[in-house]
Amino acid sequence: MKDFLKAYCLMAYLDRHPLTDASIGARIRIATLVLQKTEDAIERHGVADWEKILHIVHKEVHPLARYDLETDQLAKKRAETHCDKQKEDCDA
Repeated sequence: MKDFLKAYCLMAYLDRHPLTDASIGARIRIATLVLQKTEDAIERHGVADWEKILHIVHKEVHPLARYDLETDQLAKKRAETHCDKQKEDCDA
């Protein structure tokens, strides 16, 4: 039951917040965070109150995941800018 609840929390989170623009690394970090927070919530509250666990996990993960995604986007932009600059230097 514990593994099912962990999988359900992960699927519910990804359904609410698709990570289509995120890098593979960000997706893995967020999925790991969801599973870790679910495990912690199960240890505190048990598996019987799954709605409460789902709420707790979402409340704890969402701000951290949003920060991770923003950081990921900034890194992508920085890399693109760096590549563009190198292309300009090569052309000059």
